[in-house]
Amino acid sequence: MKSTVTPATTKTCSNRTTVVDRMSMLPDSLLIHILSFLPTIEDAIKTHVLSKRWQYLWTSVPSLLFSYPDIGSDIYYNRLVEFATFVDRTLVLSNCSKLKKFVVEFEYDSRLVSNVNLWIRFATRNATEELQLDLYNATEVPKRVVDWKLLKKLSIGYVKLNDAVIQKILAGSPLEGYSEN
Repeated sequence: MKSTVTPATTKTCSNRTTVVDRMSMLPDSLLIHILSFLPTIEDAIKTHVLSKRWQYLWTSVPSLLFSYPDIGSDIYYNRLVEFATFVDRTLVLSNCSKLKKFVVEFEYDSRLVSNVNLWIRFATRNATEELQLDLYNATEVPKRVVDWKLLKKLSIGYVKLNDAVIQKILAGSPLEGYSEN
């Protein structure tokens, strides 16, 4: 990604003090690094309104964290579909070819299995180092096998896993075997 630095803009206030816009002096790479510390990618996306320069900075953030905490409301499934659509659209716009972290947390619904498979495929294709799937109340996991080439950490939470599923998850792992302690 090409780094852009814009000259600082100055404004003169009515009392003759000069205000310098120091944020405009920072390179894109540093701004993207700062955005990566926001709690979720949704927070990073909201910065697009700051200026034209910020409009697409979020698309290069190397940590994508999606969280949908609303559980069990009357219109829950409709909102869950909106969340899944938001994740899908965000991934389409993301242009980060190597992700440090990819996290999805939500109450799993088996009707969204194709979305979750898409997200896992995205994480694999984008050389994700850390993949965390917190699929609350899931009794099954998507059928997608995780590619272990660059993955350093895998966390699957709130899911009931049997030995066959664990073996499938570990199929591409550099580990020799699997043992439960």
